Amino acid sequence: MFTYDYRSARFDPSEQSIWRFRSLLPIQSRENEVSLGEGLTPLVLSRLSLGCRLWLKDEGRNPTGSMKDRALSVAVSAAREAGKTRVIIASTGSAGMAASAYAARAGMRCLVLVPRPTTRERLVVMAALGAEVVEVDGTFEDLMEIIGEARRHGWEELTTYRKANSYQAEGPKTIAYELTEQMGDVPDAVVVPVGGGGTLSAIWRGFQDLLEMGRISRVPRMIGVQNVHFNALELALKQGLTTEEQILALGLDAGVSVITRNLKHAFPPDSVEALNALRQSGGMVVTVTDEEAVKAQVELARTDGLFAEPSSAVTLAAIGKLTTRQELAPEASVVAILSGSGLREVQTAMDTMHPVIQEETAEAALQRVKVPSTRLN
Repeated sequence: MFTYDYRSARFDPSEQSIWRFRSLLPIQSRENEVSLGEGLTPLVLSRLSLGCRLWLKDEGRNPTGSMKDRALSVAVSAAREAGKTRVIIASTGSAGMAASAYAARAGMRCLVLVPRPTTRERLVVMAALGAEVVEVDGTFEDLMEIIGEARRHGWEELTTYRKANSYQAEGPKTIAYELTEQMGDVPDAVVVPVGGGGTLSAIWRGFQDLLEMGRISRVPRMIGVQNVHFNALELALKQGLTTEEQILALGLDAGVSVITRNLKHAFPPDSVEALNALRQSGGMVVTVTDEEAVKAQVELARTDGLFAEPSSAVTLAAIGKLTTRQELAPEASVVAILSGSGLREVQTAMDTMHPVIQEETAEAALQRVKVPSTRLN
């Protein structure tokens, strides 16, 4: 854990990135900060009718389209400060793209290990950013064994869970700082997609920091959202589990294929810290199916004009369930974290939404615009 001087901590309003909060980030010298303008993402008041006062924190506006840019900005900055020139990460998508971008910005060699098969859309982006992308015919555990050997040979690991790299885990807490600035208050609840559990626990730490600094007088409930097949935290809360060994013993099937692939963690590596955040905040976990996620993705796009990936849209499906069950009040202020842009998963959208693209002659298109009631679906 890192320690900070909360009494002297100051936010720099002139900085247009997460580095406005540098006094609460673990980098000693400003010369080592590696930034692409991550953070300060929009907070949008939603038009969706989900039974509460809903705001959307659109993390898809980050440089590579996901909240992972916050983590990797800090991780690569720490690597630079430590004099590292080679970085390595195991990732199936978002973190790998972010690592590739920030390593390129820092002039570092970047090796991304992905398990086979991984969606080609994401691999192309990593390669375009200059990373060496290696698709390994093996399990995620095999990748971690390779990374362990790489660390012994001087590589810096950037994989986004706290034990792998404690520096990166400090980046996502800046979401809490921004929310408080943007709202001028603390929401009643923050709803977060949960894969490894690190983002949820980091946001909770951010609110704890603000409480310590005297900037807020209360904290929100943290609500995690998992895929129904990868619901380790939900089960752990129900069964009173507290240790990694107990959560591993749940024995969830890692081989189940899901559309919400960013939530695909049979064992969330930051599960213990995430459970602590949920319990301390009086929070809960809600599970969502792929079908519910895609439905929410479409409704979000057509109502608020935001195209989020299915793994982000799960938050909206979860909020709908909670308000229906009267576990969120109509007057509650709720922030849904949209963790990533749907533009990074266009093929998935083509496969699930089956969009209808009209093909017409110019004459027919002309007639279409003369009929006000016509709406393209």
